[in-house]
Amino acid sequence: MKAILLALLVSMPSAFAAGTPALRCGGTEPFWSVQVNNGVVTYSSYEVRATYGAAKVTDAVGMSEGTAFQVTAQGSPSITLSVIKSECGDGMSDASFPYKVLANVGGTVLYGCCR
Repeated sequence: MKAILLALLVSMPSAFAAGTPALRCGGTEPFWSVQVNNGVVTYSSYEVRATYGAAKVTDAVGMSEGTAFQVTAQGSPSITLSVIKSECGDGMSDASFPYKVLANVGGTVLYGCCR
């Protein structure tokens, strides 16, 4: 039974194995959100809503897959998410998130959390 369970766990793809993680990120002051799903990045704020295709994921050198990585996508405005697996709080609720993120959107750097 243990061997079957181990075989199932080893054969299951991780969220990061396909190359683009599924993420929901956001921050406050100013309010913004980013969703990454199936290689598509969607950014929203009060002023801008942009959708990007062909997101590229780069893992940090020397870190386990999914521990520290960047998601980049070209468009207007350009977007780069620098994500680190570390507990994060949004400062407005008691919610806890598993990732911290710095989002560089067209040269403006925003801080937030992801799940």
